[in-house]
Amino acid sequence: MPTTPSVDVSSGNVTNGPIHSGQTFVWTSSAASGTTITVYARNMPTGQPWFQSSPVTFTTPSASAQVTAEAASPAGGWTWTAKGVKVSDGAHVNVSPTLQGTQEAMAS
Repeated sequence: MPTTPSVDVSSGNVTNGPIHSGQTFVWTSSAASGTTITVYARNMPTGQPWFQSSPVTFTTPSASAQVTAEAASPAGGWTWTAKGVKVSDGAHVNVSPTLQGTQEAMAS
């Protein structure tokens, strides 16, 4: 069984990627234990958030509940906002079109 990808909410670094459209992943953070973090997806051109269910809240050191990438990312990747931690300038996540797709999703 494949390992679920995770994304660091502050940096956008992906572990166990790539992430594909329709695939679940978890948000993580190295913030101090007991920090409550809420992550908000930016909207896609359709007006819907790029991951479901947005927003998602978790308290460190646990990873958040799983969310699902709803669509492949545009050039430059998907972005988000968060309460409880600072999101690094330029943090983004690339999501490939499908689990069977050949493009790799990488955070940079």
